Amino acid sequence: MAINYLRQGGGATTAALTILVGLAATGVVMLMVSLLPWGHATLVLDAVILLLTVKCAKALQGPSIEQHKRCGGRIASLWAAFGIGAGVLAVNGLTIWVIGTGGHIRPSPPAPAEVRTGQGAAKSSADNAAELLRALRASAEHGDARAQVELGQRYQRGDGVPRDAAEAMRWFHKSADQGSAEGEFDLAFMYLYALDVKSDDAQAAHWFRVAADQGLAKAQFQLGSLYRNGRGVQRDQATAARWFRKASEQGYADAQFYLSCMYENGEGVARDDVQAYMWLELAKAHAAGDRDRELYTPNLEALTRKMNPQEIAEANRLAREWKPKIYGQP
Repeated sequence: MAINYLRQGGGATTAALTILVGLAATGVVMLMVSLLPWGHATLVLDAVILLLTVKCAKALQGPSIEQHKRCGGRIASLWAAFGIGAGVLAVNGLTIWVIGTGGHIRPSPPAPAEVRTGQGAAKSSADNAAELLRALRASAEHGDARAQVELGQRYQRGDGVPRDAAEAMRWFHKSADQGSAEGEFDLAFMYLYALDVKSDDAQAAHWFRVAADQGLAKAQFQLGSLYRNGRGVQRDQATAARWFRKASEQGYADAQFYLSCMYENGEGVARDDVQAYMWLELAKAHAAGDRDRELYTPNLEALTRKMNPQEIAEANRLAREWKPKIYGQP
């Protein structure tokens, strides 16, 4: 039947239908894309599709079955025309979706040059840091003791501001005058170790004591060290051991180590190997890292050699049962 249809002029009819369908589809697409971005690119593609449609229609126009086979195979010519028309519509629809319609697949605008080079992120980070510094300074100037300590530490390190020991001490003084233990400690530390300022052991001892009386463990340890070495205060081993004990009871590893040494040597306290072993075990447990823990191993081995098993067992028991003391509680 299809062969008879072709012989009777069906090829011409098919060609006409094909061209009409292609023209209609392309016209609709041109109208739609005229309102969309990148429409000119789609129009070019539509023109190419239309030319291919016309060429295919010419191939279908011949009366012979052989010509018809080249374009559509052994199917009815009308269905071939429909297939070509549908193909035109599908290709145009896909083109519209990809180049700027419902799929929203559009080229992203180019990033600013400073973002592409990483300068934008750096600038943003610098802006944030400057804003934080302004807020910190404002809080410090309004009397916030913690902000004063942090601002002083920034001047001490040169963090976001020029390094300035005198300015650091000024902020530490402001914080210390408000009773901040951290401010008192930092001020004493600068006096003791002459960090770009004139050393003053007496002032260091004074401010360490004020902070230690508030229960700051690191200040208690530093004050104990001053008494042990006679810096800024009269040398006094018993007082040194007392301050080491206060810091040790809060779990301060350095103080626990020094208290162990004092028990082992009988300095400021009665000699007691069990107490020495216990505090050394605790110091090792509270050390900041493996390297610090290893520093205590030779002392433990030396104590072990001169202690009997019962004494070692008792020291280990005391270390297991030890609990840190919260300052201010009995």
